[in-house]
Amino acid sequence: MRRLLPLILLAKIVAFSGIAGATEPEIAATGDYQKLCGVCHLPDGKGIPGVYPPLNERLGLWATEEEGRAYLVKVVTQGMGGTIIVDGQRFSGFMPGVGMRLDPASLAVLLNYVLLKFAPEVDVQPYTGREIERIRSIEVKNARDLRPQDSS
Repeated sequence: MRRLLPLILLAKIVAFSGIAGATEPEIAATGDYQKLCGVCHLPDGKGIPGVYPPLNERLGLWATEEEGRAYLVKVVTQGMGGTIIVDGQRFSGFMPGVGMRLDPASLAVLLNYVLLKFAPEVDVQPYTGREIERIRSIEVKNARDLRPQDSS
């Protein structure tokens, strides 16, 4: 039974996420989203009003430009706190840096999953592990300083 437990858990993740036939990286990204992002941004990405902003096409638009791509990586790895305005609404939550728990390739898969799931209408070049490594190496005192200006 002990050896079957991982398979049972994997089957539950696949069934819960509705991704039967998904690849191993897709399953991993779904699980990483649920445990690292979905707790606050919720499984549907709608966030919690006033606390955690929704994940939507804005992310895809940011990911079409180098500055926005760097911001997405830095905010996921370094976290962010304080008040921000997103789509005209004020949010005052705290986002811990969760991306450092993942190796660059896994973080790329997770970010690509989020972009595909919540901004499918935006044509975005997928992140790669090499790009994540490069962005992580950039010294930034506060990820908030990289925030794209078109978000408020």
